[in-house]
Amino acid sequence: MNRFKSVMLGVAFMALPAIARAQTQTINFDDLNTDRPPNPPNPAPSSVCPVPLLPNGYHGFNWDNFYVLKGSQYFDPYLIPPGNTYCIAPGGYRNGVVSSPNVAFNGDGAPASVSNANSFTFNSVYMTAAWNNGLDVLVQGYLNGTLLHSESFVLNTYTFPVRQFVFNWIGVDSVSFTSSDGIHQGNLIGFGEEIAFDNLTVSNVTPEPATLLLLGTGLTGIGAVIRRRRRKNIEK
Repeated sequence: MNRFKSVMLGVAFMALPAIARAQTQTINFDDLNTDRPPNPPNPAPSSVCPVPLLPNGYHGFNWDNFYVLKGSQYFDPYLIPPGNTYCIAPGGYRNGVVSSPNVAFNGDGAPASVSNANSFTFNSVYMTAAWNNGLDVLVQGYLNGTLLHSESFVLNTYTFPVRQFVFNWIGVDSVSFTSSDGIHQGNLIGFGEEIAFDNLTVSNVTPEPATLLLLGTGLTGIGAVIRRRRRKNIEK
C-alpha cells in the first residue's frame, strides 16, 4: 500500500468520531415517571397523577415549558380547588401516544422550545391537538437567535394514525412551538391550546473541536503528499 493511500485511510479513521456523533436519537419521554394508582379518586391531590417538567439536560437538550403526562390520563394543575386534580381519559393526549405510555405537552398552551448549545438537526416530531380541533401550530427553527425556518400546521384531536411532521432542519440550535385558536372538541372535558408531542427525533451533527483538529491535521498531510507526488512527476 503506498503512502498516499495510507494517509487517506488515516484521515478516514480520524473522521469516524465525527460521524459517530452524528447519530439520530428519538426522544419518546417514556423514561419519566408518570405512575398513578389504578383507580385514582377524583378530585385527588396533585401528587396522585404526576406531571413532571422536562428538566434542562434531559437527553442532552434544554427544554422550556415542556411537561410530560401519561397519555391515558389527564392531569390539570390549574383546576380549582388548588392542589387537587382530576385524572381522566382525554381525547388528544390519548390519541397522541406513539410509544406508550407518555406524551409531552406545552404547559398551559403557552409557547415551548427545545434547544442546545451546539447546532443540531431537527428531524421530526409527532403532534396532536389536546383539546381544540383546528388548532394552529407555528414551528420555528433558529440559530444564534436568527430565524432560519418557519412552518405552520393545523392539528386535530382525533387524527389516526398519529401524524408525523418531518422537518429535517440542519444547523439549528433552538426550535419553538406556538399554538393558538381552534375550536374546542365538545365531548372532551378539558379546555386549552395544548399540543401532545411524542417521538421527537433529532441528530447532533456538530463534531467536537478535537475531532476537527485531527481532521485538519490529516487534510494538511494529504496536501503535502499530493505536492510531493506532483513534484516527482515534474522531475521525471
